[in-house]
Amino acid sequence: FTPKGTLGFSKLAMVFQQFASDHYFTAGESFQDMISDGRVWLLTKMEIQVIKQPQIGANLVLYTWSNRFFNGKAYREFLLKDKNHDFIYGQTEWVHFDLKNLKKLYLDKDIKIDFPKYDFSLFENDISTWKIQPENEPVETLEYSLRYNDFDILNHMNNTRYFEFIEDYCFKNACNIKNIKIQYKKEVPLALNKIALSIFNKEESSILLLITSEDITYSLGEVLL
Repeated sequence: FTPKGTLGFSKLAMVFQQFASDHYFTAGESFQDMISDGRVWLLTKMEIQVIKQPQIGANLVLYTWSNRFFNGKAYREFLLKDKNHDFIYGQTEWVHFDLKNLKKLYLDKDIKIDFPKYDFSLFENDISTWKIQPENEPVETLEYSLRYNDFDILNHMNNTRYFEFIEDYCFKNACNIKNIKIQYKKEVPLALNKIALSIFNKEESSILLLITSEDITYSLGEVLL
């Protein structure tokens, strides 16, 4: 929980990623097999929606399921709830990636995925269809220094760190976040020391943003307030 007593989005993103990995690797393919083949699932989009903020001490259960595998991509959703209420929804898009040749891979018939796929969604807008497109010039830009522990085993900045930047900005500007969408465009490399968070189209109900360094865009985001 955050100092405001709410569930933090970066912590939720971290739990979602770990839960997705644990679920996937129960399906017959081990992490070691995947890495030895030079393959990985890269997160390309994530959306987290707050239905209701749980109270500290609440007895919560997290559910996850696979929607589908299609065209080298996988889609997965999450539900955090208790006996009576839904609290948090999440949806993600992942791409099957060849680390050796740096290109998207299609699922091989020899990779057995044994868990069931459920063709329903908690969201009105399918994550595969939405795009974030800031227009005009940014109204504000903040710079963040990167630390060693911001990076993961692939030597890229961890996906949850993007949420931390957004939460930091929203906390300082007294924003009440209801929904965050992030579209990951390019991995932030270990050699990078700083990134910039640029705010676009700031309105009462939404904020669009970019995370960049010099002329490279690493991710785009949208926050609903």
